[in-house]
Amino acid sequence: MARVNPQPWSSQTIKRILVLVTLIGLASVFIWLWRPPQPPEAPTQANTPPTTDGFAFTGAGSCSSSACHGGIAPRPNERVRLNEYSIWVLHDKHAKAYDVLLNEKSKRMARLLKLDKPETSDKCLDCHATNVPTNLQTKSFNITDGVSCESCHGPAGGWLSEHTQKGWKHAQSLSLGMYDTKNTIKRAEKCLSCHLGTDTKKVDHEMIAAGHPDLTFELDTDIAIMPAHWLETEDKGPWFGVRQWAVGQAVALREGMKRLARQAESQAWERGWPELAELDCYACHHSLREPSWRQQRGYRNTPGYPSYNDSRYRVFRHALASISPNMRQTLDEKIEQLHRMFDQPVYRRRDIAATAQQVADIADQLARQLDSMAFDQQITRAILRAVSSDEQVGLVSGIRSAEQAVMTINTLFRTYRKATTVPNEAAITAAIDRLFEDLKDPARFDPNLFAAHLRAVHKFFQ
Repeated sequence: MARVNPQPWSSQTIKRILVLVTLIGLASVFIWLWRPPQPPEAPTQANTPPTTDGFAFTGAGSCSSSACHGGIAPRPNERVRLNEYSIWVLHDKHAKAYDVLLNEKSKRMARLLKLDKPETSDKCLDCHATNVPTNLQTKSFNITDGVSCESCHGPAGGWLSEHTQKGWKHAQSLSLGMYDTKNTIKRAEKCLSCHLGTDTKKVDHEMIAAGHPDLTFELDTDIAIMPAHWLETEDKGPWFGVRQWAVGQAVALREGMKRLARQAESQAWERGWPELAELDCYACHHSLREPSWRQQRGYRNTPGYPSYNDSRYRVFRHALASISPNMRQTLDEKIEQLHRMFDQPVYRRRDIAATAQQVADIADQLARQLDSMAFDQQITRAILRAVSSDEQVGLVSGIRSAEQAVMTINTLFRTYRKATTVPNEAAITAAIDRLFEDLKDPARFDPNLFAAHLRAVHKFFQ
């Protein structure tokens, strides 16, 4: 591909413009797109080139040329779509992530959290924008682009011009700052850095109480919702969605356990540990009408003690039955240990941290094993059968585990029906839709009704 220089406009102007290209050599037609004006106090707008040795962030505008990634339709016989920017700016919620910080709900949250303004706070910008130091921003960079290209693909300053040259290899871009989103494990890690959190980014109980939605994650589902703006290579096979789901589950379990271990060991949590967002929210946030289904069911732990939220494992464990039974047995025992540790009047933080780290280490092994596995129809159907047979998933582990079960069933069946012929596809889809309806209102979640609807799905995979 010939080298193409970026358009001279700023990224804010470009985001108002979608360039429609017909055929090479014909005239270009411009369509103007509105977006909210840039607030005058946007905190990290740079006017000078980077002054450090780090790779520069060039902004979404540097990718939006109609001859590069800003086309209106995918081009045939190319290794990439070349309309990635257009898909992102028109259909991907990540492109509107900064704009969310300007609405009334975000302003109210900022007041409750004693922040100045959400659009100027690193606490918000770290996940709602490409929040990087000013000296790593070029003139075309604009923080109001939201979660833009470089949030996931890394700073483009090192490889922007070079990666269009004939013979340029992906590995060369990686050596110059590009993030390897083609690697399924790294892809999951990148998503989870915001959709679960890191040691510096988190959605904790304080933020949830202020109004931030709790975070759920399932890699293949989240990618389908984006929607994907890339092409999965054919060599990944028709069952790649199942592998992506499995790897995402393993990495989410690993990162969740690493976070639990960090929090248990950190002196910063002395005043309010455990972090309540790690526990089952609806152990406390539920109606106390009598008799409640929780009282009828009985409590997994001591009544009044919220149990550990094991939703990142409850569903994933079913895949391990046919993939790695020994690891499943070990993980079952470790997760049960954590439940017992949280059912104590005094939390043994060091023991909790050690156990969580042991689970994280096993999950890391699993992620690597799963990423090299060949999934097929038999394994996929076995997982669907196992997950849909777990009628206790909502009753024992609550709505967060029920959410994971539904997302799992949906994503695996999406791959299943693409790879094989399913005569009763419409009936299965309708049954899965009923499960999603059960999750709409967490306060009204009925695990017994959910179990009945889960049985209706299970009968298709017996």
